[in-house]
Amino acid sequence: MNLRQLILPISVTALLAATAVTVFRFYKEEKPFYIRLKKRKKVPYKLRNARITADTLVAHVTQGKLNFVFSLSFLNDEIIHIQINDPIYPRYVVQDVVKLPSTLKMEDLTMRHERNYLHVSYHNFNIKINCDDLEIYVYKNNDLFLSINAEKFFVMEEQEPYVGIAADFLFLNAFKTYGLPQHAERLSLQANGNKLYRLYNTDRFAYSATHPHESLYGAVPLIYAYGTNQTTGLLWLNSSETIIDICSKDKGLRSTFFSESGAVDFYILNGPKLQDVVRQNSQLTGAVPLPPLFALGYHQCRYSYMTQEEVIDVSNKFDEHKFPLESLWMDIDYTDDKKYFTWNPTTYPDPERLLKFLENKKRKAVVIIDPHIKVDDDYFVYTQCKKGDFFVKNPNGTMFTAKCWPGTSSWIDFLNPKARQFYSDLHRDFVKSKILHIWNDMNEPALFEIKENAMPKNVLHYGNWKHRDVHNLYGFYQTMATYKGLLNRSNIRPFVLTRAHFAGSQRFAAVWTGDNTASWDHLKISVPMCLTASLAGFSLCGADIGGFVKHPDDELLQRWYQLGAWLPFFRGHSNRNVPRREPYLYDKSIQQRIRFSLQQRYKHLLHWYTLFWEHHATLKPVVRPLIYEYSFDKNVLDLDNEFLVGDSILVCPILQRQVEAIDVYLPGGENEVWYNVENSTTHKYTGNVYFTMSVEMNTIPVFYRGGFIIPIVEQPVTCSADFLDGCSLTLYIFCNVKASASGTLYIDDTVSFHYLEKKYTYIRFDLKTSQISSTHIHRNFGDKSSIIIKSIKLYGYNKDVHGVALKIDGMFKDDPKIVIVKEIDCIQIENLDINIGQDFIFTLLK
Repeated sequence: MNLRQLILPISVTALLAATAVTVFRFYKEEKPFYIRLKKRKKVPYKLRNARITADTLVAHVTQGKLNFVFSLSFLNDEIIHIQINDPIYPRYVVQDVVKLPSTLKMEDLTMRHERNYLHVSYHNFNIKINCDDLEIYVYKNNDLFLSINAEKFFVMEEQEPYVGIAADFLFLNAFKTYGLPQHAERLSLQANGNKLYRLYNTDRFAYSATHPHESLYGAVPLIYAYGTNQTTGLLWLNSSETIIDICSKDKGLRSTFFSESGAVDFYILNGPKLQDVVRQNSQLTGAVPLPPLFALGYHQCRYSYMTQEEVIDVSNKFDEHKFPLESLWMDIDYTDDKKYFTWNPTTYPDPERLLKFLENKKRKAVVIIDPHIKVDDDYFVYTQCKKGDFFVKNPNGTMFTAKCWPGTSSWIDFLNPKARQFYSDLHRDFVKSKILHIWNDMNEPALFEIKENAMPKNVLHYGNWKHRDVHNLYGFYQTMATYKGLLNRSNIRPFVLTRAHFAGSQRFAAVWTGDNTASWDHLKISVPMCLTASLAGFSLCGADIGGFVKHPDDELLQRWYQLGAWLPFFRGHSNRNVPRREPYLYDKSIQQRIRFSLQQRYKHLLHWYTLFWEHHATLKPVVRPLIYEYSFDKNVLDLDNEFLVGDSILVCPILQRQVEAIDVYLPGGENEVWYNVENSTTHKYTGNVYFTMSVEMNTIPVFYRGGFIIPIVEQPVTCSADFLDGCSLTLYIFCNVKASASGTLYIDDTVSFHYLEKKYTYIRFDLKTSQISSTHIHRNFGDKSSIIIKSIKLYGYNKDVHGVALKIDGMFKDDPKIVIVKEIDCIQIENLDINIGQDFIFTLLK
C-alpha cells in the first residue's frame, strides 16, 4: 500500500464533510475516482496546431508535457461530435453504439483564428474555442447556448491506475434536466448541487424506489437540458463508471460528467425543442425496430415454472378463464443444472412438445439466458468457449471465475467479435422453433460473493481492455449477439428482453425496470422510469406487474394491471418465494377487473402497433411525458403521474392506496378538447384545467384528445394472433374545436421483416367538413378481407346527422343496413362492412 492509498480515505471523508455531498450505498468504499477528480487542482489545457482534415477539425490539446488529440466534427446540421484521446496510450472509445456517420464535405467546415480564439463554422453554427484554457462556446444563429469547460473541470488523468476524465457543460438559459436512465427517479432530475447520479450497471435486487441516485441495471449517459427557447442534448459516450453532478447556475444549468477511464467523447444534440433532441438521439443511436405484434400483448412469467406440465397448465387456465395471453416465460429452472442452451431432462423432458403445444395455442415461449457459463468439462458451451479463448480473463491471463447461479462460472467476453459470433450461432442451433424468444438477465454482469455483485474492474477483455473501461457495455454486446443469433433463424422478427442496457441497446432489446418490489412507491416510480427511458430512445419499456419481490395486496395488484395496460411492455412476474399470482387465482371480482385491463390493452393493440411503426419511421417516442407534446406549458415541466400514449391518449393512473378521487391536469389551452368515454358515459373537457375526478376500483382515468381518430377492436380476444383473423374495428373519432380529426392505422403480417420491403398497408383517416374518409398512404399487403370496419363512433360533433352518403373506392354505395344511433355527445354509425383495403368517404347528411 502506497502513501496515496493510505491518505485517500481521510481525504474522502474530509471532502464529503466539506461539500455535504449526498452519497449512495457502496460509494464511500468503492468509488474514490470522483473524489479524486473533484479535488484535483484545476490547470489550463491549451489547444494548438488546429487544421481541417476531411470533414473534421483536428488539433492538439496540451497540458505541460502531456499531448492529446482533439477532434471536432458535425454529423449533420444538428449534431456536433467532440473527442479527445491520447495518441500514445489510447483510451477506450465506445464502438458500435453510434450509427450516424458524418455527412459533411470538407468545404462545409471552415476555421479562422482571432487572437487567442479559434472560430469553427458550419452553416448556422459557430464554435469559439479559447486556445489558452480550452473553454468552448457553442453558438447557433449567433446565440450562445452551450459553454464547455467554463468552470475548468476538464481533466484527463495521465498515468495508470489513475486515468479518470471529467468535463463540465453549462447549458445557457436551461432550467430543467431530463434523462440519465436508469434511476428510480422522477422525470425531472434534481439540480441542487449536492446530489450525484451514478451510472454503473448493477444488480440491485429489491432496489429502493426512494433513493434516486443509486445506479441500477442500465446506464445511458444522455441528458437533456430544457429551456424555453432552447433545449440541448448531450450524449457522454463513455462505458466506465460515471458520476454526474447537476447544478443550477445564474446563467443556466451546469452538468459535470466524471468517468473513471476512457476517452473524452461526447455528442451535442442541438435541438432546439425537446422533440428535436429526442429525435436526434434516436438518429444517433438508433430506433426500436418494429416489434412483432405479440410483444405488445400480455406476458406471464414467474421465477420459476418448474416443469413443462406447469407451463401447459397455466396456458390452459388462461384459456379456461378467458384471459388474453401472448407468451409464457421460463426462468433458469428450465435448464439442465443452470446450463444455458439446454433443457432439464427431468422437468422439461420434451421441449419440442411444449413448444408445439404453445404454437397450436397461438402463443409464444420466452426463455432466460444469462451470460455466465457453468464451469463443467461436460458442458459443451463451456468447453467450446474455453477452446476458443472466449472467456473474460484475470490480470495474469488465466480464465476468470466467480460464483453465480450454476456455482463456479466463467463469463463470455462479448467484446470479442469471434465470441459474439459463437454466441449468436448457439442461438441458431437452440432456437429452432419460430415461437421461441430470449430474455437476457444478470448481464450487468452480476456475480455472487463480490461487492456490489459486480465483476472486478481489473479483469481483462478482448483488446486487453480492463473491465473498468467497458463495464456498462457488457449487456449491450450480449443482447447484440442474442439479437443477431435470432436473426439467423428465419425472417421472423426477434423479441429480446434485457436487464442491463446502454445507449443503443434499444436496437436489440426491450427493457424493464428490473427487480422491483410490491409496493406503492414502486408502482409510482415505474411511470417516470419508463418515461425517461422512452425519451432516451427505449420506447419498449415496462415494469413487472405487481412487483417482483414480495406479494402485493389485492388493491395494489389491480392498480398495477390498470397502469401496465398503458405501458409498452406488459408482463406479470413474481419471485419464487411469494404466492402464485396468475390472474385466474383471484376471486371473480378481481378477475373481472384484471380482465377488463387486459381487454383495454387488446382493444388498443393495433393503435399500439401503429405507434411503434411510426416510431420506427419518425423516431417519435411511443409513450411520452406531457412536456414532450406541450413544451410551452410550464404546468407540465415536472408532471410525471400522467403520461401520453402517442399524441392522442392521456393516462392518469391511480398510484396511491384507497383513493376515491384524484387531481387531474389536462394540458393544451382552451382550444384543446379532451374526452373521457368510460362506462358508456362521455365527459368532455377543455385544456389547461385542473380538476378533481372521482375514481373507483374498476378503472383508471383515460382521456382521448380531440382531433384524433383511433381504430379500436371491440370484440374480446385471447391473443394477438386473432387480430388478423376476423378482426372488426370501430373508428373512434374525437372532434377538436374545428370539428375535424385525423388518425392512422398500420397493418402488416405482424411477424416478419417484409415491412422493410414496403409490404404493409398504412391508412390515414380524416374528418373534414362533414366527411369521414380513409386514404391509403401505402398499400402493399395483399388481400386482408377479414379486417373490417364495422362501426364509427363520433364524439363532439355538434351538427345534426340524419343520414350518410357512402363512396367506396370512388363508387357510391347504397347500403340499407347502415344505422345511425344518436346519443349524448356521440353519434354511432353501425352495421358497416368496409374492408380496410378499401378507400371510403362518408358524407354526413344534415
